[in-house]
Order: sequence, then C-alpha cells, then structure tokens
Amino acid sequence: TLSNTPPNANAGADAAIVCGSTTAVLSGSSTTPNANFAWVASNGGHIASGAATATPTVDTAGTYTLTVTNPANGCTASDFALVTLEPCATFCTYTQGAYGSAGGMSCTPDGSMTTAQLIAASISHMPGGVLYIGRGANAANIGGSFTATGADVAKIIAILPGGGPAITLGGDYTPYNVQPVQNGRIRNVLLSQTITLALNVYIPANPAQSIGNFSLAGSGGKYIVTRAKASNSSCAQPAPADCLMQPGAIKSKFMPANVIAALPANPTVSDLLQFAKNALGGATLPAGMSLSQIVAAVDAINVGFDECRYFVEFSATSVSCPPVVAPAPRMTADKVKTSDVQVVDVNVYPIPFKGTLTMSYQFETASPVTVELFDIRGALLSTQTDTDIYVNKELSININHTLPSQMYFIKITSDKGSIIKKVISN
Repeated sequence: TLSNTPPNANAGADAAIVCGSTTAVLSGSSTTPNANFAWVASNGGHIASGAATATPTVDTAGTYTLTVTNPANGCTASDFALVTLEPCATFCTYTQGAYGSAGGMSCTPDGSMTTAQLIAASISHMPGGVLYIGRGANAANIGGSFTATGADVAKIIAILPGGGPAITLGGDYTPYNVQPVQNGRIRNVLLSQTITLALNVYIPANPAQSIGNFSLAGSGGKYIVTRAKASNSSCAQPAPADCLMQPGAIKSKFMPANVIAALPANPTVSDLLQFAKNALGGATLPAGMSLSQIVAAVDAINVGFDECRYFVEFSATSVSCPPVVAPAPRMTADKVKTSDVQVVDVNVYPIPFKGTLTMSYQFETASPVTVELFDIRGALLSTQTDTDIYVNKELSININHTLPSQMYFIKITSDKGSIIKKVISN
C-alpha cells in the first residue's frame, strides 16, 4: 500500500510583541493524531522556548515556520506565521520642575522646544489662547480663578514648581498676582499641578496626539504603568527603553478610585483636568473626597508620562523593572560536556558605540559561529560567520555600520545554541 498522506499544519495567526512585553506566544496546531511539531525562526526571529511544541514563545520580530511530521509515515507539511513589534502609544507630559526650568529642552510631537516655546505653544492651542482655571462647574458661580495668556510665559516659569497644601482659589489671579506664594513660587500644590496638567494636555498642535484623549476607564484604584523613552533615542525616532539599559525604565503611579468614579462615563485625562479646575474654583466635591486625592490623580498623569513615556497597562500592583541577576559562574572546559556547551561568555564594547562595535567571545569547545546584527524592529542589518574557532578562543569582530542612535541586538549562534546581547549606538 501507499502511505504518503501529509499531515495537517497550521502555524496560527500572525502575532505581535506588544508594548511593555518582550515575548509573544504562537498558536500552531494540527489535526493529525500524535503529530510532531518543529519551529524554525528566520528573518531575525528568535525562539525563546518551546520550539518542539505547538505554541512556542518568541522574543523578536521575524518569520516563524512550523513543520509538522506525521509519525505514521514520516511525511511533513509546513506553514508560517509572522511576528511584528507593535508600536507603543506614547504621550508627552512634563512635570512642574520642567516647566519651571527656563533653560530646559523638551521633546514634543511637533519637535524639540525650549521651555518658553513649550509653554507658549501649549497656551496657543487652548480655546481663545487662554489658560483658565476655576469656577467651571460651580453652580453658585463663586470661588476664584487663575488666568494666563501667551504674554505670561516668563511669569509661569517663575512661579513653578509649586508646593504647599492643596487649597481652593480665594480670588481671581494671574501669574502676576497669584496667592499664596513662597519664595516667589506657588504655595498651592493643586494649583501648580493643575496648571502643569493643562499645559500638558495642550502640548501638541494635533489634538489626536494629546494626553487629554488618554482613556482613564478602568484605572481607578490601580497603578498606571509606563515605560520610559530610551535615553539614546531621539525626538524624531523615539523607542521604548530596555530595563537592562535603564533600570528605572518602568514606572507606576497610583490613580485614586474615588476621583475616577467622580468623572463622567468613559473618562479621559481632559475630564480629569476639568474636574481639577472646578475643584480649585470651589466646586462641591463628592463625599469623602479630599483635594489631596485630586492632586494624586493629576500627579499620576504629569509624572507617569513625563518626557514622553509609553503606556503599558493598568495594574492592581506596582510594577517596576525586574532586579538584575548576576550570571552564574562560568564552568571550566574540563567540567563541561561537549553536548552541553553553548556560547558561554560574551563581551561587547564600547557601549554606546559609534560606527564600529567590537565583540569578543569565548567557547568551551570548537564550533562555527554566526554573528548577526538586528535593529529594534528585528530587521537583519549584517551577518558575519567565523569557522576558525577553537577551545577558549577570543575573537574580536568589527561591525562597521553607520547606525542611528538607538538600541540594537547582537545574536551569536553556534551549533550548540545562541545568545543575544543588547547594545546602543551613539
């Protein structure tokens, strides 16, 4: 009889490594009984685990090919899935300290700006070109207000950052006569934080890029987790930071539940701004709510997205970068079985590099080596192969490439395994 029926192979839907995550899980399957699975990565892909299962975990963008074998006759069939890096949603906010720094520089969706340019641009995008705080939802139309225009930029810089207890406004103020003050700066943390949030909401000329559109639905009583922009990336080409390179890359800011509950249905940051403005103007607060809780909510946005951070998630617990774990001591050659050997020691320098990157590595056994350079999107930039490898050899490889300032990945592969190092171009 003839037994040549191929198995069924389905690599599943294409996948994406989303912002805040380092991996994705593929969803291969087969209707063939007792089928054997084998995945192979190409075009920059890398399988972190589960290459012999239907659902491997992958950690870089690329092409992943699934080969299914029918154990009854040895026939095979293949299918593939594509994995991409999903762009992060980033919003640019700045803190009181940034707006109070006359010599500061800031990234915005409209390009790099000085502090004065940033404030002037933000006010120009506000309705009527006026920053107005107070009285908005106060039915009795009592309480105070704060008003500023584009002519007040220098005064706004002078009165920030503010501090002191959160209080309502007792009169009508401008940056020239705001009260109370201490050492020339606002002594009312709710006012200074709300001014800062208003400037943040109106930073971009395109309202669609405003932090004001950020949805706060589901954030009440949770932490807003954000990831920093990589320190080596530019305003024009931002990229999320890596915890290995920037240990403080991930930040969590708590959002009070009662403040979110007091906002309209499907609340946004713009709704929070209006609520804080009204509170300063003397609007009646829900029972049990304090002005300090509003300060905490506003601060969660001003600081949480400071310097164009990427939103990751709303989390029930505070999230931060995992601690750096020191590598296990390297085994000596006479204690390692050849079948267990991988690339065991890699040094990459200088970091950051400019133009030329030098890498040295050591092996416990002979093995041909392939060195690949990938950008942060998983695109393969260069490949080098070395076959003259012997036990404990140190080899320097120069990668001459004109690269923009951002993160890159070096993948070193032998016939016993592979290792990936992250590097930065300056």
